Amino acid sequence: MSKVFPPLPGPPPAPPRPDAWTQLKRFGKTLYRGWMAFAHVLGAINTGVILTVVYVVLIGPIRLILLLMGKDEYQRRRPAPPADGSYFHPVEPIDSTDARSRRQF
Repeated sequence: MSKVFPPLPGPPPAPPRPDAWTQLKRFGKTLYRGWMAFAHVLGAINTGVILTVVYVVLIGPIRLILLLMGKDEYQRRRPAPPADGSYFHPVEPIDSTDARSRRQF
């Protein structure tokens, strides 16, 4: 007993050709994605360049000037241990009156 199969259909109909507006949108989307990829790479490069320039022009010279003046703002060089064995620095009390709170600067 053999089964009879229906005949195979022909090739599917060709999709309708996109109109000019659809082609323009597709081109715009491709152009946008390419531009954003380029901008991402350029932004990564610019970040490194800008941060390097800021360090070399601002932070480096300020640090050198402070070193030449003998300043140690971050107290990186530890002095000899104090006699009482504590490195605590006393802090001056803050004026916490109501008038001072209203005018902070």
